[in-house]
Amino acid sequence: MTNINLLPWREAQRKQQLQQFIFYSVATIATVVFLCIVIHLIYATILSDQYTANSYLQTEINTLDQTIQEVRTIKEQKAELTQRMEVVQYLQINRSEVVAMFDAFVRTLPSGIYVTNVQKQGGEITVSGVAESNTRVSEFMKNIEKSKAFMDPRLTEIKSEDKDNPNIRFFELKMKREALKE
Repeated sequence: MTNINLLPWREAQRKQQLQQFIFYSVATIATVVFLCIVIHLIYATILSDQYTANSYLQTEINTLDQTIQEVRTIKEQKAELTQRMEVVQYLQINRSEVVAMFDAFVRTLPSGIYVTNVQKQGGEITVSGVAESNTRVSEFMKNIEKSKAFMDPRLTEIKSEDKDNPNIRFFELKMKREALKE
């Protein structure tokens, strides 16, 4: 039998296997590093795009906030103008009412009564004045009851403060305004 020394062949085979292992290891590491770089670049691009989109959206949100503020200001101005218009319309509708009220008031006022103050609050009118006697105040109240413009006269106060002339009476009278019929 012949002796064959296979050691150099095995040594060469081990060296070749080690070289293959190193090559495949380096190739695997290079591939992993390349994939990590590609994935990083993809995510960086996605993040950059997202930051750009967020910046655009924030700009648009700021623009819309300004527009909303302008709309609010315009709505407030509109409400204020509407309120003013309503007041003007109310005054336009009721401007002849004051004239009619004073005309009717003069017609109910008997001689001997002097009015010092007239106040209207809602539908109620308060009249303060001076009368020559209690009879004149009574006559005034009867005229109010007969009137088509006024109703429900109530005497709230009558007094004599003038010691020189005890017949002079200071009075306060409340009555309601009859609604206008168109």
